[in-house]
Amino acid sequence: MRSLRLTVGLLVFLSLGGFAQDDEFFSNVRTFQSFFRDAGVMDNAYGETGLGYSDMNFGSLLDVAVQGGLPVSPQLELGFGANFLSFSPDAGDGSSGIGDVRVSGIYSLVPDPSKIGAGGYITLPVGSEDVGAGDLDFGFFGAIRHPLNDNMVLTGNVGIDFFEITTFSFNPTTFETEESTEYESSLGLAGGVINKLNEQTHIVGEFVLRTEGNFMLISGGVNHDLGSGTVRGALGVGLDDGAPDFVISASFLKFFN
Repeated sequence: MRSLRLTVGLLVFLSLGGFAQDDEFFSNVRTFQSFFRDAGVMDNAYGETGLGYSDMNFGSLLDVAVQGGLPVSPQLELGFGANFLSFSPDAGDGSSGIGDVRVSGIYSLVPDPSKIGAGGYITLPVGSEDVGAGDLDFGFFGAIRHPLNDNMVLTGNVGIDFFEITTFSFNPTTFETEESTEYESSLGLAGGVINKLNEQTHIVGEFVLRTEGNFMLISGGVNHDLGSGTVRGALGVGLDDGAPDFVISASFLKFFN
């Protein structure tokens, strides 16, 4: 089954390379998996609301999210993200709750001929422990957008994440359960390609790997500009045991003048 998922995922990703058209950086086309790990700073504020569904071998997860960004200066952009999570296990009772709030920043280092940026994020531990939230995680990254030619833009980022891990142990001296917290680090790598079909529609292919938890996911998405906003949808296939078997998402992105 894992080999089949890998084969299908690679075929989806490679097939996206066949489309190409015009433009330089496609700055208004946000990636799906690396939404906050981008190289460029936007000219205007933007916001996105969407719905995601993940199918795993032990259950499914429904994710209702809002996220967006605000340019503070031509070099600096601040971002935010919040969501509501509902987990349905294959056995037992499900759980729902608010996830942690994510605050991020992107700083533009090089605007041309490639866009190069660096940034970081922190999660505010305000979410429900019932859905695995309530942790103070943080991380740092570097990102790039490079126009391969007039028809295609390559994206990529590399970063390190620090995840808060809470463990419980029994103290035989006090006969009490003691709680301790430590951080585990994870290296993240991502690459992608953005292709323009026409003035309104772009195709986005992405690959993301995280060392902690054996996470690899490949995805293909469509970004279609309606004029009043952008509708976006993506399909993802997990390539390792730590990733969902299947992911689907749909959202609406709006830029504000």
